Amino acid sequence: FGPVGTEQLVRSLHSLYPYLHSIKLDVTEIGAGCRFEICGFGVTSASAVHSVPALCYRIEGSSTVVCSGDTEPSASVSELAAGSDLLVHECSFPDGFDVTNHTTPTPLGRMVRDIGKIVLTHFYPQCRGLEDEMARKVEQISGIRTIAGRDLMSLKISG
Repeated sequence: FGPVGTEQLVRSLHSLYPYLHSIKLDVTEIGAGCRFEICGFGVTSASAVHSVPALCYRIEGSSTVVCSGDTEPSASVSELAAGSDLLVHECSFPDGFDVTNHTTPTPLGRMVRDIGKIVLTHFYPQCRGLEDEMARKVEQISGIRTIAGRDLMSLKISG
């Protein structure tokens, strides 16, 4: 499931990497506000702000997780995340970088409310060694427990 353009992206990947044809993949293009069920989870999409069509997703089961994908801080992501147990949000650069299509700690901290926990992801090289400091900044501004995501990290989420 992805925004308009996902099917073309998959076709392009297949042409570059023919071995991917061995993987059965059904692509469904959706827009913002789409609601569907998959594997017993309810999923709702909302618009994200990026250089190409992008969506964020709210996944509801016994707990609720929201994943931002690439985005600038936006009201649509904030609204989708409200009341969730966990928000996984990109934070690609530390404060002080003037960026579009991505997020830095201070604007992220200002936009989130009513969330159980935040995990920051999608760190660009400019963040190396600053990830925990960035998480502390988001937590300081938002008042929401925030941690820096790490490769192979696992979390228990309780709704």
